[in-house]
Amino acid sequence: MTPIPKHILIFEPLSGGHRAEFIGHLIDYIVRENPADQRYTFVVANGFGNTYGEILELAASPGIILREVSPSQARMLDGSRGPLGGFAFWRILDACIGELMPDHVIVMDLTWMELPLCFHRPPCPFSGILFVQYPELRSLSRRSFRRQGKFVAKEIKTRLLLRNPMLRRIFLLNGSVACDYLNCRFGVTCFSPIPDPVPVVVAEPNFSLRRQYGIEAGRRVYLFFCSMSVRKGVGVLVEAMALLSREAAQNSAFIFCGMPEPGYAKRFHAMCRKLVNKRPDVLLHLEEQFVSSVRMRAMFEQADWILMPYIRPEYSSGILAHAASAATPVIGPVDGLIGRQIREHRLGRSVDITSKALLGAIEAAIKEDYAFNETARQAFVEASSPEQFAATLLGI
Repeated sequence: MTPIPKHILIFEPLSGGHRAEFIGHLIDYIVRENPADQRYTFVVANGFGNTYGEILELAASPGIILREVSPSQARMLDGSRGPLGGFAFWRILDACIGELMPDHVIVMDLTWMELPLCFHRPPCPFSGILFVQYPELRSLSRRSFRRQGKFVAKEIKTRLLLRNPMLRRIFLLNGSVACDYLNCRFGVTCFSPIPDPVPVVVAEPNFSLRRQYGIEAGRRVYLFFCSMSVRKGVGVLVEAMALLSREAAQNSAFIFCGMPEPGYAKRFHAMCRKLVNKRPDVLLHLEEQFVSSVRMRAMFEQADWILMPYIRPEYSSGILAHAASAATPVIGPVDGLIGRQIREHRLGRSVDITSKALLGAIEAAIKEDYAFNETARQAFVEASSPEQFAATLLGI
């Protein structure tokens, strides 16, 4: 009698942007490695197949099932934010486990599920990726009372999560320093670093960033590529742009590429309108639509600088790896995981995320041709391979 294959459920019910990239990396790895003794079910966002047809086509392979959450489940997730929002994710995961009966669950964003998994025990082992690397809060130069409180709350939540007997492994993106701290702090070995993967993509042929947006040859192009939100530093960046000197405005162009996060669109558009009305000499282009990976690669290669004014630098960022792969320098935070990576691998400028500091960095970059340390840059890029990411995550 043939033994039942090991069944792994991969749970990612949002799966937009870099989350879809992660799903694509895993499916590509499974298809190439062809692990005949395992089955994989991916629970993804509603409408995933319509947006990511290439991944859907790749998933049509033996041993892989791609399953979208229902429209009602998607609506429930859209309305579930804040400290208790993770319980909506748990209800959907619990229903999927009961129906599909996997042998192991991989939660692609354990940050949302952390609180419910402190109190609920799944019927099978689970692992996951924790995006918030709270030990990095210790390295922030400005330690507010709020951040100190957040650190303590995260310590308590982590201790409760580690008591779940079904927990097997917690992965942190590029988190070797945080993993060492957490394993030592709690006397465990379940925290493991995992690379934040960047695919090897050939840029879209015949695409010209300057021609697309009508940017003259003499201007420096600053690309801000992300899901627009408060934590990505949109507000402080717009403030800095409003302070540009006339000379700097005449010699620069800004492209904001990405959709605003739910609930942020109205505020985002109001800020941009105010900037354009106040400073019509500042050239700003908004690209609020899905951008293919080949177009994204071309944009990163052809921009002069990538902007990363993130106010939550304790997160890992795939944008940093994309920029390093394209050999385009960044302007990013001085603090946290991102700041340390920028400095250690010499990937650009790291500054305080204030309007004044960003303004200084942007104006200085107009006149600067940044020189990479190629050895350091290549080491960072090579450590961010999708193959290593997938092999580490699926080798639970």
